[in-house]
Amino acid sequence: MLQIKKQQSELLVITSSSLDQKIGNITGHMDNYANQLSTHEIKPKDLGQIINRDLKVNYSSILGVGVIFFDQRENVKHHRLYWELQNYYLVNKRYNKTRDDEIRWLAKSKQYPKRWSRPYYDKNLKQYVISYITTFYDPETHQAEGLVVLDIDLKGLVSLIAKNIGEKFTTVISDDGYYVYSANSEKIVTRANLTQSNDNDSLIDRQIFDYNKTKPCLSLCHNIVNQQNIETYTIYQHLKNVPWLILAKFNPQDLQLLSRATDNSDLMIKIGSITLIVICLGLILIIWRMRLRNQYKLYWVATAFISLSFVIATVYTWNASRNLYFIDASRAITSDHVMQTAIKKYQKEAKLKNLGEITQIPTAVIVDTAEFLTAYNLQLTGTIMQSYPLESGIQYGIKFNNALDSQTKLISDSYTNSSHLLIWSFQTKIRENFDYKDFPFNHGKIWLSISPLNSSQRVVFTPDFSYYNGLSDINANYGVSPNIIVPGWLIKGSFFTFTNDDSRMIDEVDSYTTVHLPALTFNMIVNSTISDAIITTITPPVVIILILFMVLLTISKHKNKFIEFKLSAIISSSSGVLFTIVFTHVSLRNKLTSEIMYIEYIYLLMYIVVIMIPVNAFLFAKTKIKPIRYGDNLIFKSLFILLTTGFIFAMTLYSFS
Repeated sequence: MLQIKKQQSELLVITSSSLDQKIGNITGHMDNYANQLSTHEIKPKDLGQIINRDLKVNYSSILGVGVIFFDQRENVKHHRLYWELQNYYLVNKRYNKTRDDEIRWLAKSKQYPKRWSRPYYDKNLKQYVISYITTFYDPETHQAEGLVVLDIDLKGLVSLIAKNIGEKFTTVISDDGYYVYSANSEKIVTRANLTQSNDNDSLIDRQIFDYNKTKPCLSLCHNIVNQQNIETYTIYQHLKNVPWLILAKFNPQDLQLLSRATDNSDLMIKIGSITLIVICLGLILIIWRMRLRNQYKLYWVATAFISLSFVIATVYTWNASRNLYFIDASRAITSDHVMQTAIKKYQKEAKLKNLGEITQIPTAVIVDTAEFLTAYNLQLTGTIMQSYPLESGIQYGIKFNNALDSQTKLISDSYTNSSHLLIWSFQTKIRENFDYKDFPFNHGKIWLSISPLNSSQRVVFTPDFSYYNGLSDINANYGVSPNIIVPGWLIKGSFFTFTNDDSRMIDEVDSYTTVHLPALTFNMIVNSTISDAIITTITPPVVIILILFMVLLTISKHKNKFIEFKLSAIISSSSGVLFTIVFTHVSLRNKLTSEIMYIEYIYLLMYIVVIMIPVNAFLFAKTKIKPIRYGDNLIFKSLFILLTTGFIFAMTLYSFS
């Protein structure tokens, strides 16, 4: 858990630093423009043209800039200068924003010459925005002459959070106690204040807000908040350039889900140890109660208890394996920092070869259906959304790597102020090297690898963090339709990775002018359902083992009018069962070509048992060996159950460790 807390703390620091730097840079320019307006170095009507020249790098967040003038009493007079961002350029739209309800907070500029608004819906821009105002003054009277108003897209703030620590855990609160951002969008729409909400999350937010108010946290701070007997781990930091507090909350379950350890040996050792302890204690109790008065009965009671313990422990391990992690997600792209670190080496190579910048295309994948056609071939359908830079000259198109057959259709083509949005529907058949070594309790991943259609372009597809509200929680099933059904399988999580793109047609000889860019791979973690595994795969071998045990019970030196012991009958029965085992095993192998699978350990056990039963019957009938004939073949009969259940339990622990 310490490692997870450290990782999340680093992501919060990155998020707060990015917010401080990006927003601080923009507001710094606005303050400078206000000073120049105060000294008449620039005129209000020229502000849009000046901003167009200065702030191109920040256009991804700016929606518009306006100028509001005051009358002689410093009341809002009129607002006729407003420049809206359109196609990377601020255009004068002449909006009169002072007609909106936001006139209330604009009027507060007398007390607060520099002030941030709460998030609100702008009727002109038709978007949720956050506004920043800074005052400019008459140089002679020093009275407030007007305001410079900067409107920032709320999506820009959300996108920056999503790229790093993720929206799911994060909250941003202004110094006056209003929500600037919350994963609960209702708090933004209703302009909620900390004092207006009494839900569990809000109470935690209020405590952290009070802690920070008492002792401002300008660097990362940690705290444990106990609310309703649940200890919530919180990390928070107050921004330096903006009057906001950013915090992230993690309950114990969140921390557990974020910790995806791939080593399951500890749990298997615990299950094995507890089972052995229970068996030992149970045997002691049985011996003490029986007082050795009936050794025959004691033998069967002890055998039944030990075997039942093994069976219960085995079924428990099967069920527990559903929540274990067998897929290595160490290379998952969970934040923008991780992604940029991965791309850095390609950028460096491109720069070294004087090839220019590598263009990143934010890409979102939604899988609607997944169907296994065979054990290794499956069909996926879904949607892909991409955001291309305006006038980039990039050839649009998607290529599915290692696909047997693919179909794509452009279903939407639209533009925003800063990007060209394309939405594709797709259907593809892919052959995947699925791992069946734990069959029938499979743990694997379904992957979809995509790359640009034109492989000669210096373009790499990257995850669209803002679309998914962050990708830090691998267990959240981002990119998977909530209505998806994969028969026999459970989807346990999803994540993006960069993988080698062998499909790019690159000239290996003239490698001085090429860069080996990766493919974007969307991975879905899947586990087989325990009910399906038990009914369809485990039940037949169990039934065969029970039949063999019933055959074994017919071995007796006492004649019975209902059951007659015949060596030839036992050999004949065992031979018939052997052919059944071989047939089912061969059928399974024809379907799955994997290394030794978990189910094959049970088949190996059946091969041994089906041979040992006739051998035991022969020794019982033809020899006088005391251990064989003791108690009417009691030792072998009890060992059959003990060794069978014990072997399956031991191989279960071994396979899932």
